[in-house]
Amino acid sequence: MQRQNLYLAFMNSTLIKIDKDNRIGFITLCRAEKKNALSDELVNELTTAITSLENDDDIKVIVLIRTNIFKTVLSRYRKSINRVAHVTDGAAPDIHFSVPAQKMMEQMKELHRANNKLLNCSEGMNRLVMHYEDFFNWDETMNKVQAFLGVKILALPPVLKKVGADKWQNEVENYKEVEALLQQNNFSEYI
Repeated sequence: MQRQNLYLAFMNSTLIKIDKDNRIGFITLCRAEKKNALSDELVNELTTAITSLENDDDIKVIVLIRTNIFKTVLSRYRKSINRVAHVTDGAAPDIHFSVPAQKMMEQMKELHRANNKLLNCSEGMNRLVMHYEDFFNWDETMNKVQAFLGVKILALPPVLKKVGADKWQNEVENYKEVEALLQQNNFSEYI
């Protein structure tokens, strides 16, 4: 696909936008109202965009995935209750909640598929695979990203900090049920 046709193919997309500036290709997620949460449609467009960009040797790809999809799903449930996902001071209210275990399992499977699809479609590309959890080491991660992109290393302070529990079993009221379901579905690695 010609570069110009690639941009035209995504010009009418409401989910992603593609740009190129010098050697850097940008795929911007455009689902702010959904906090850029992955959906099947978004993953399909990302896959198409990434695959289309792979023939351009000048473009580097950063693939951002979740290492622990269990924590991701629990964070989403937590946020649906207290409406807090990120804070500036690192303090978050202590809450307790129940998780619809079967629905949680479906969401975990969807995230697992999305992660694999993104990794598979970008395999063999000039890529840097990052994990959301890498951003807990902010300075190291920002240096790694900037070095990969071949840009001047700048100190970029974080603006927000992700809210999450250190021990989910203290917040999730039906944790034993959730834990059993994880074990039954071969997701015990996330416990």
